[in-house]
Amino acid sequence: MRSITVVITAYRLEKYLKLCFDDLLAQTFQDFDVVVLDDASPDATPNIIREYAARYPDLIRPLLQTVNSGSPSKARNAVLRSGKIMGEYTLFLDGDDRIEPDMLAQLYTLAQTENADMAICAFDRRDETGQRVLSHDMKWLGQTILLPPENDRLAFINGALWNKLIRTTLMQGLEIPEFSFGEDICFGLMLAMRARRIATTPAELIHYQVRTQSVSTCLKQTSVQSFAEQLRAMHSAADEVKWQRLLTFVAYLHIGLSMATRAVAHMMEMPVRDYVRWSRQYLTDNFNLQHNCPYLRLDNLLGYGLKGVIIWLSYRCMRLRAMGWLLQGYELLRRVLGVEVKF
Repeated sequence: MRSITVVITAYRLEKYLKLCFDDLLAQTFQDFDVVVLDDASPDATPNIIREYAARYPDLIRPLLQTVNSGSPSKARNAVLRSGKIMGEYTLFLDGDDRIEPDMLAQLYTLAQTENADMAICAFDRRDETGQRVLSHDMKWLGQTILLPPENDRLAFINGALWNKLIRTTLMQGLEIPEFSFGEDICFGLMLAMRARRIATTPAELIHYQVRTQSVSTCLKQTSVQSFAEQLRAMHSAADEVKWQRLLTFVAYLHIGLSMATRAVAHMMEMPVRDYVRWSRQYLTDNFNLQHNCPYLRLDNLLGYGLKGVIIWLSYRCMRLRAMGWLLQGYELLRRVLGVEVKF
C-alpha cells in the first residue's frame, strides 16, 4: 500500500494537466500513486492521461468516462466508488493548480508526526498566468486542532479539498454531496466530525489558479437551498453541543452572510431583498439564532480584526431586520475601494 493516493478529476484541462503531472513527478516524496479521472473531456485531456499512464504504469491509473457526470462532486464520487484509492492518505487535486515540490512530504510528515486524520496547508491564489499572486490564504494556520472543536477555527478553514491530506479510512462510507455549491464545505465538515485530530501548517504548498471561465457569475437558488438543507441536516444529526454551535456559526457565515454578499452583487438568481428574507427565516427556524451563539459574540469576533467586526455587525443587523441596508453599504464600499472581505 502506498502512503498517499492523489486523486485528480479533469475536464477540458489540456493546457494545464501536463504541468500538474510534472509537479507530482518532481515531488521529493515518492511513495504515492495517482488516480486520474477524465470526465468525458472533448479536448486532448484523455490523450494526455493515456500518454502519462503509458509512461508511468506503476504510478498513474486512469479512469476515462465516456459520459460527462455533470459536476465535480459526481466525478470525485466516481473515484471514491472505484475501489482504486489504495493509499493510507488521500489528496484531491485540481488538474489546473500548481504544487510545491515538497507538498506531499510536508503534509505526510505533519500527519504522521501529529497522528492526525487530516493535514491542511495554506495556499495562494494566482491569476491565469500563474505569475501574479492575488491573495494569500490560511496563513494563520499553525496549530493542531483537537476535536470536538473547542473554538470556531474550523469555520474559517477554506472548504476546498485540494489543500487537505485525508486519512483514507476517514472517508469510508461517505460521498461528497452532489450539488454545485458548498459540497466541499459539507464534506470537509463530515470528515472533521469523524476525525480525532487535524494538523495544520502555514506553509503555502499549493497555488490555486483563478481562471476566468471557471468563475460562477450567477449562482442558482436551488444550489444554495441544497447547501442549506445539508447544513440543517448535519446540525440536526449532531449529538454534541460543540458541533451544533460550530455548525450554527458555519451556517450563518455561508448562508447568512457570504451568500448574501453574492446576492447584492447580482451573482445569484434571487433578488437581494428576497434572499435576505429567506435566509433570515431559514437561520431562525433551523439554528435558533435569536439565542446567542457564543461564536457570534463581539468579544469572540474581535480576535479576527475587521473581518470579525463585519461579521458581528451583520449578525446584529440581521436580528434587527436591517441586513439589506448593511449589504448595500458593503457593496458600495467594495466597488469604490476595491476591497473584498472573504468570509
